[in-house]
Amino acid sequence: MTPLTHGQIRALRDWVGQLQRILQWEADHDFVNSRGHSGHFAEVLARGLAEAPLATVRDSATCTELQAGFSTYSTWRPQQRRHWVARTRQWLHQQRLHLQDQTETQATGPSPDQPSPRPQTPPLAHVQGIGPRLAARLMGVGLQTVEDLLRHYPRDYIDYSRLLRIRALRPGETVTVVGTVGRSHAFVSSRNHNLAILELQLQDCTGRLKVTRFYMGRRFTSPKWLQRQRRLFPQGATVAASGLVKTGPYGLSLQDPLLEVLDSGPGTTAASPGRRILPVYPPVEGLGGESLRRAVQAVLPMACRQQDHLTEPWRQRFGVIHLAEAFTAIHQPASEAARQAARHRLVFDEFLELQLGLLRRRQRQQAQAMADLTVTGASDLAAAFLALLPFRLTSAQERVLRQVRNDLQWTTPMGRLVQGDVGSGKTVVAIIALL
Repeated sequence: MTPLTHGQIRALRDWVGQLQRILQWEADHDFVNSRGHSGHFAEVLARGLAEAPLATVRDSATCTELQAGFSTYSTWRPQQRRHWVARTRQWLHQQRLHLQDQTETQATGPSPDQPSPRPQTPPLAHVQGIGPRLAARLMGVGLQTVEDLLRHYPRDYIDYSRLLRIRALRPGETVTVVGTVGRSHAFVSSRNHNLAILELQLQDCTGRLKVTRFYMGRRFTSPKWLQRQRRLFPQGATVAASGLVKTGPYGLSLQDPLLEVLDSGPGTTAASPGRRILPVYPPVEGLGGESLRRAVQAVLPMACRQQDHLTEPWRQRFGVIHLAEAFTAIHQPASEAARQAARHRLVFDEFLELQLGLLRRRQRQQAQAMADLTVTGASDLAAAFLALLPFRLTSAQERVLRQVRNDLQWTTPMGRLVQGDVGSGKTVVAIIALL
């Protein structure tokens, strides 16, 4: 294939990124063909695929096939929708790899103060500890690469040195407690046939705690789903529950907590020896916490292969750690200080990406020629309007008005924010600028 131009690479990157965000939204909303401002998910995605830059994508026939499939997406069962979304995400991932190859082909080679090219990482199916079956399940929920797993951050942590015993719980506290399942019951409410209820009895060496979770929706009331919950929380499993402690006629309870299976019963271990802090990941449909932890731990040794776009001088200037160190510490923190340093680096990267994106958009806007709206000075309308005002403009208002009029001398779009407290006179400045 002919190498892509910089403009084609930019267009392909924007197109792939937009479709990936749309697919992620649908996956986050349980494949219900959710509706947005531009229409239902399937309609929006079909239009997006139809707008594919066919001259730059690889395997345009598959693109056409995927587009045709989304035309009947609304009539499919949830499992069919999940499969088609996963296949589309996999195809887009191939486009992203193609884009990366094209970018590296055009590179002229790093300068001495630039990071070296990123070493290649293997497909998840070839990673020891994951394998083809788990890789297929991960791909179905959008975790397709080593980097995807490294950026699937924990939502919480269980610090075994700070765990509360059940006897020490107090009503009104938000806590995380770890206990063994003594009894598990999943059933459909007799009053509402669309409401499924999961009841667990957690126990430790100091007492017992009732845990109740509610699931609203017809898909949660199917016998298959209820049976899966019973298998997920068997007697003897170790479970972490995070939520608000309440008291009732049967003692202390947690209502609608977040649940995490730390091990599924005898023969498994919740945390390996020496691991004092255990990561708890956001729930993913069809994947338990054990599977996610195992997959992330399998790719952690490859964190060093992720290219750090910040060189050492820049890291020292901004006071952040190396990206590989941040990935390791966010998933396997040795201490609270290490976790905070990792979070600081990853949040810094998100804000940096946002700022660079805004700067890039501003540069594109400034490159667009606009009609000549040259303003030579205050117009007669503006003078008449000022004469009608029962007050004089402040020096700050006059200064901002001069700056706005100066912006209007250019043939590129204005990008100015007028900021001030309530009642400081922003509106009158905007009106005068229009005259």
